[in-house]
Amino acid sequence: MLNFLKWYAHFFMKESSEKIPERYIFPVESPGLYIHFPFCKNNCTYCPYLKMNYDEQLVSDYIIWLQRERMLHGTSRFSSLYIGGGSPSNDTRAVKQILQFLSSEINGEIAIEVHPDDTQMNKLQRLKELGVNYVSLGIQTLDQELQNKIGRGISKKENIKALENIMHMDFDVVNVDLVMDPQKDFTVLQKDFMDVARYNPQQISIYPLMPFSFTSLNTSNMTDKEISYFEKMDEIVEDIGYSRNTLWTYNNQQNLRYSSVGREFYLGMGLSASTFTGKYFTTNTFSLGNYIKSIQRKKLPISSLRSFNQFQGALFFAFWKLYVNELYLEPLLKYFPEAENKIRMFLWFLEKSKLVKERDNYYFMTKKGRREMHKMEEWITHHIIDPLWSNLRKTNKRK
Repeated sequence: MLNFLKWYAHFFMKESSEKIPERYIFPVESPGLYIHFPFCKNNCTYCPYLKMNYDEQLVSDYIIWLQRERMLHGTSRFSSLYIGGGSPSNDTRAVKQILQFLSSEINGEIAIEVHPDDTQMNKLQRLKELGVNYVSLGIQTLDQELQNKIGRGISKKENIKALENIMHMDFDVVNVDLVMDPQKDFTVLQKDFMDVARYNPQQISIYPLMPFSFTSLNTSNMTDKEISYFEKMDEIVEDIGYSRNTLWTYNNQQNLRYSSVGREFYLGMGLSASTFTGKYFTTNTFSLGNYIKSIQRKKLPISSLRSFNQFQGALFFAFWKLYVNELYLEPLLKYFPEAENKIRMFLWFLEKSKLVKERDNYYFMTKKGRREMHKMEEWITHHIIDPLWSNLRKTNKRK
């Protein structure tokens, strides 16, 4: 089954020659919204996301173009807003400008990624006053040797102080990002998790370090070892009130989760942001010059487009809902009715293969399913995401 999915994903995730749509049409009234803020003062060796050196004037100009891009989209309401980067927390003035033209359109959480250097109490208070209620703190690790490896160089004392400040602000949800380096002993990851868990954030996410062709991080995936680390962690954290609710995240409250990838459908705005409508999966240009030109021409700033039939769209939808362990059959059939027979057969195969279990039309990953999903996620990263982003980065350098 896994080999079939790899083959099929490689086939239907190829670039489409179809004309770029004039406007997105979503099957829901309120999709999720993601905004990419590419500006950053750090150049971490592990980070594959598009980033630029922070420049105050460039940030101001970028916000103006974001607002103009917003005018190209017909959607009037959004179920959530996630602002990622880059380091969006570095500039609360920019966050304020973004929320001034968007906050009235958001029905759900307003979430932002926070760098440990941006956790002064006055800055966090400002974010809260602006309406931010979900935050994700990028600690990555408290181990100094691993900090140096990933190009961070933030001391354990500084990271802990950042976490203390954020927890003091009483945001609705606090997520803490940690990285897993399988080249290190499990005890490094275990200690990081336990030290963070003492402060009781609602969510702790663990991401295996991924080697990308365009980053300088010297590492390699050790898939079986990574899976064993997660399964060891599963056993340990139960005693302190955490459980693994998605493929790579642990929560201490079932109904509160920091997650942008679990949205049914979403609009991505800004450089390099992706959109999923059910019919299309698109990625915006990585080139600021091309981004501005597209918006000046009142064209969506798309550089990469994948067009899906109903079954392909359903598979994409199902993959990410299983990733967050909450695939419900009813909306899947509602949004992709022409693929109902194939969907039911696909889920039947997953269940017979003991990759998922079904309860009241909800599908959840089994232990075996998590293992296979982990392998699939890394395969997608290396065979689909890396080539896509690498190609778009080359375009960015030429413009």
